Amino acid sequence: MSQPSDPAGARFHGPNLAYVLEIYEGYRADPASVDEGTRGFFERWSPPGHGAKDERLPAAALDKALKAARLVEGISSFGYAAARLDPLGSAAPWIRISRLTSTA
Repeated sequence: MSQPSDPAGARFHGPNLAYVLEIYEGYRADPASVDEGTRGFFERWSPPGHGAKDERLPAAALDKALKAARLVEGISSFGYAAARLDPLGSAAPWIRISRLTSTA
């Protein structure tokens, strides 16, 4: 597998980042614990948050992402209540049950 020419620009996400960070911690404790190619990569690479570039999201983007996540959660939690799944357009079953159990 070829390595990126610019390791500082290498981006890892999710499980890949966790795996690379685990290997990096081993490298920091004992550089001889990793192979030569990995040592060369880690000599020029720094983990996110340790480099000179600040990779944090702007507050407005973070706010939008949180609002979108809340919308998705609301739809997944309560969207079924508004869904019309019966292709024949029958009344909802809970309406029929309430008619049968009414005492009026």
